[in-house]
Amino acid sequence: MQNHSTFSTCSSPFARALQGVALIAFLAVTASARAADTFDILTKQADTPTSTVWRVETPNVKQKQTDYPLIKFLPGDTVSIDAGGCVQTGGSGLTWKRYVNPAGPNSDHLYHGLISIPAVTNGLVRIQDFGLNNVHKIPTTLPSGISPADLYLHLGYEDDGFSDNGYYSHDNGTGDQCKNSVDAFVIVSIGHAGAAPVSASSFEGITPDKFRCQAGWAFQNFDTARLSLASFTDAFDFQWYDYLDPATGIVFLATRDNLASGGNCMGMSFLADVGEDQFVVDDLHEDFWNNYKDRTVQTPKVTLDINTAHWAQLSVAFLHSYLANVAKSPAENAALIEQDLTKKDYNYGLISIAHGSDGHVLVPLSVSHAGNQILINVYDPNRPCGSVPDSATYPPIVINGDKWSFQFDDTHVWSGSTLNDGLAYIPYTSSSGWRSFAGNFTGIIEVIFGANTNVQQVTDAKGRKLFIEGTQTIDTSATGLGRSLFRLPALHQSSASRPRTAGSKYSTVSATPPPAAFAQESAKLEAEYGADYGNSHSIFITDDTTLQELSFSIAASDTAKPIRAMVHGNNQFFEINIAAPRQAAGAALVLHQTAALAAQGVTLQSVDKIPLSATLTLGSRLQDSVNVQSTAPMSITGSVSLKANQTNLVLSSEDALPAATITEKQITAAGEQLKPVRPLSVLRELK
Repeated sequence: MQNHSTFSTCSSPFARALQGVALIAFLAVTASARAADTFDILTKQADTPTSTVWRVETPNVKQKQTDYPLIKFLPGDTVSIDAGGCVQTGGSGLTWKRYVNPAGPNSDHLYHGLISIPAVTNGLVRIQDFGLNNVHKIPTTLPSGISPADLYLHLGYEDDGFSDNGYYSHDNGTGDQCKNSVDAFVIVSIGHAGAAPVSASSFEGITPDKFRCQAGWAFQNFDTARLSLASFTDAFDFQWYDYLDPATGIVFLATRDNLASGGNCMGMSFLADVGEDQFVVDDLHEDFWNNYKDRTVQTPKVTLDINTAHWAQLSVAFLHSYLANVAKSPAENAALIEQDLTKKDYNYGLISIAHGSDGHVLVPLSVSHAGNQILINVYDPNRPCGSVPDSATYPPIVINGDKWSFQFDDTHVWSGSTLNDGLAYIPYTSSSGWRSFAGNFTGIIEVIFGANTNVQQVTDAKGRKLFIEGTQTIDTSATGLGRSLFRLPALHQSSASRPRTAGSKYSTVSATPPPAAFAQESAKLEAEYGADYGNSHSIFITDDTTLQELSFSIAASDTAKPIRAMVHGNNQFFEINIAAPRQAAGAALVLHQTAALAAQGVTLQSVDKIPLSATLTLGSRLQDSVNVQSTAPMSITGSVSLKANQTNLVLSSEDALPAATITEKQITAAGEQLKPVRPLSVLRELK
């Protein structure tokens, strides 16, 4: 086993992933600059006495011809190629075109990828004419004028102007010919000693025994004390209203200091998966171990890309699978991994493990069985490949019955069981859902408490409790709530060959920049919400729509500070700000029905009849605006219910509420507009 002096706990989706809630302090709006195009990334994918396979990623299209003396041939060799992807040809409008068989105006004489193999072609010819997966032979006796030293690959590009060509600013291309495409590539398969070339189009992916030293990173998992706004906005395909929606912003401010402060294991593991599947991720290129040995490398900005990918644990793709699998037994999760890894076209996935309030994400590489034990071989960003060939041994996840364990470092063993949860498998089969922010995912309800809010217990209409009485241990038994409601900090947490076809594209670059109004709102959002929600450790999430009368018993950790809570789901949120209580006042926040949050609303109760001074807010995101309605501070000694009625705030109370007003504002892409203050109207009293 390798020895390492320091190990990062990282932060998995529920290990600090949503540990706190505060509105986005959107302090900058410019997208991060991307590195210039990097051409001709060469990877030797196989090298045996009978075959050699090279991959050329993003071949140079800014000049007529490029030489590749590393890709050599011998007299008598056989050669076949595969090629594809798209190229930016410059100009106006949709300008990307296929590399091999472009379509559209002038494609009869321009925009083709070219190839030259001495003694096989007469100079540069179109790859389309050379043929994909056709076998060509280097003559044993070379023609006059060609020496063995001349036998190497030449590629070229056909255009009447090269200066604006490249792989920047991807679009769908003329006639959508490049929709969902990857950048251009060429695979060269060479057969030696009379052997036929391995089929380039079906070249095997990075095998489990090679994953750590190719798809993995050469440097060890590293910490990021505060994730940047650029990494957050690059991570998801936000629309303008997402940037201005307080329910989106609250996640950023709460998690920026927590999500990667213990490590970037999710970002490193996820990008290793994507790179193995896709070959190129923006400015990152496959074979990470060879290409990115220096953790301080500036071009490309590897640290920023890993930080950006680390946010993917808050994506629809991650949380959907996590919520589906975290309640399954370790053996059930292992069976899912084994089933997927034996599919011929499968991609490596992720596995999240938890230990107390810490979490870690790894890549499961293979599943084996030893007697009654199940062993999951993993790539661990805390244990990078030291050298090639790699002679070190690495600890697996060990499953024995309904229990699992993992040798986290030299002195600590992480463990869990079916009843303790803490282990979940997350497949990676395509780019779908990884850039969709889960806070906007219909069906998920978030209950987010400020940093000063102490959540003592949670119960539902059936009397089930989240915590075992007298502890903060999650009750995942049949009589507990732990399999329906997840307290995020508590849940931090041999393969068959696969065709070498690039997967659907995942990007670490934001598709939609923030609107101009974003900058104007940022300081207001930070001032209103940042201090109270930042660094919270109480966030709860559920996708169980059957939950009713979900009651959170809460109190102030510090009576000099306010208690705050936000309930968010289905494009609406309720926010409650209880002014700093003069004594340890007890309160309860009740969700009446998770399936109908807006219609049924929430209730705030003063459980000990000590007056609470509370401001109550309703936020509704409509098609073209975000509306936020807030009451003036109100004295509550009993209870008051809030719900939405056609996006209007409706209050019901058993108290005789004092005369008060509602302040309303509307936020659009053009900015913020305050509406006239109107009197508060209590529609009915609770009986």
